[in-house]
Amino acid sequence: MAAKMKYMLYSGEVEGDDVFISGLFQWRNAFQKFGRGGELSVRIDKDAMEEFDIVHVNYTPANPTYITSLRNELGKSDTKLIVNVDYAINMWNTLNPHVMKQQLDNADLVFHVESNGAERLSRLLGKNVPTMPHPVDIDSLKAFRKNERFPLVTCQYHRYFDTWCEYYYGLDILRKKNGQYEEYMDTTFPNIDVVLMNHSAGGLKGSRKGDLFTKVQERVGYAEYIIQQANALINIDITHDYTYGRGVVDCAALGVPTIGSRTIEAQRRIWPMLAVEPGNDADLRYKTYMLLTNDALRDELKLEGEKVCEYYSLESSYIRMIEEVERL
Repeated sequence: MAAKMKYMLYSGEVEGDDVFISGLFQWRNAFQKFGRGGELSVRIDKDAMEEFDIVHVNYTPANPTYITSLRNELGKSDTKLIVNVDYAINMWNTLNPHVMKQQLDNADLVFHVESNGAERLSRLLGKNVPTMPHPVDIDSLKAFRKNERFPLVTCQYHRYFDTWCEYYYGLDILRKKNGQYEEYMDTTFPNIDVVLMNHSAGGLKGSRKGDLFTKVQERVGYAEYIIQQANALINIDITHDYTYGRGVVDCAALGVPTIGSRTIEAQRRIWPMLAVEPGNDADLRYKTYMLLTNDALRDELKLEGEKVCEYYSLESSYIRMIEEVERL
């Protein structure tokens, strides 16, 4: 049984339903449900902070000195100051490594949400940096599952890399109406809708993408996105960055099998057989064909995803963090 601890995230309040707020803020929910409580606060006051067992800071270029400010106020304390680095590693060109090391050295515990970043930080700091993905409210997401699905393939847009062509060129199988496209294919898919999800302004504007997909879905509130995503038969998530993969976890909780980049850690954990190299159009075509033509395989992967995604639940995440804090 994990110890009951009290947690504070150094942050102002956020709007939105607790189920759908971003993973960073789900730590508060995990401690509210399984610990002695979780709060968001921007107070820098030793007495106030020492009401908590853990004070957590999200390190970004916009707030590089928060850690030092909190450490100077806390001094030596039983309250543990823990920090995660916010950005995925392909964006670390915006982080000065000397400043980052100086700041992170003030923390009692540093973690990262995926293993490549954790390994980099371990080398930078000269100590072990554990991998701890942010929590996902798996139990609540499961309530949005659909028994009946539409003939719909969803493609997740990543605005930093303007990821549309990875889907367009990889999924031309779904646009071809006549004859075989590859020697292994004996089926065409004239009734499948291919929707580019969560689009926002990128290199190729949305109005010009409209003739490349059945629909270009602009960014909506996360609750509305989950309702739409639950209708999909399969999902595809291609990014060139190394991420922990909340979108893949969401789809697993919803029972939507996902083909995704090998760079997404949740993809490698939940559906390794559906992992692809970004830009490998032939592999993406093959895996898409395989899922759309094999109902039994799709159902098997759906059940596997629903099981493995529990790794990211509020309770599992809480236990992991407590275990790391107790090692200090």
